[in-house]
Amino acid sequence: MPARRISKTTKVLNLVDALINESGVFCSYKELRRRVRGRWQSNLSKTIADLREHGYLEIVEIDNRKAIKLTQKGLLKTITSGWSRQWDGRWRLVGFDIEEKRKKTRDTFRTNLRLLGFKPLQKSLWITPFDVSERIEELIDLLDIRKNVDYFIADAITDKDKLVEAFRLNQ
Repeated sequence: MPARRISKTTKVLNLVDALINESGVFCSYKELRRRVRGRWQSNLSKTIADLREHGYLEIVEIDNRKAIKLTQKGLLKTITSGWSRQWDGRWRLVGFDIEEKRKKTRDTFRTNLRLLGFKPLQKSLWITPFDVSERIEELIDLLDIRKNVDYFIADAITDKDKLVEAFRLNQ
């Protein structure tokens, strides 16, 4: 399978996420500018403005200095990007039961499952052959649905051939 191209949006969000993980809750604008390299370095201000306009980032002031903070939408974008599509022979299953009053959260969870390579087996039972365990844990914590979700890793599953074909794992 050919490598997927990573958008500038995703690159900047992942960099901001990495810098925040290094330093705490915020990333200084100055540090981000120092770390950005490549042909889009001169467009960083416009990229940040666009990400802010689309709701991925917030600009906050700390001690009279600009800092960048990821919004929930930005965090969701970083969780669902950049994961490996290599199959290790194991299956990951997610079962969930999220009540109707949290429909928006349930729909967001389903959307992000799709982005992480999951496919539905049933309405609330999804499966993927890819190791996205860490990202699923982050997603569950971010959406605050720990009590509504069960996550399983299986070595064997019925109808394996159908799933191997559905995920195009034999190519």
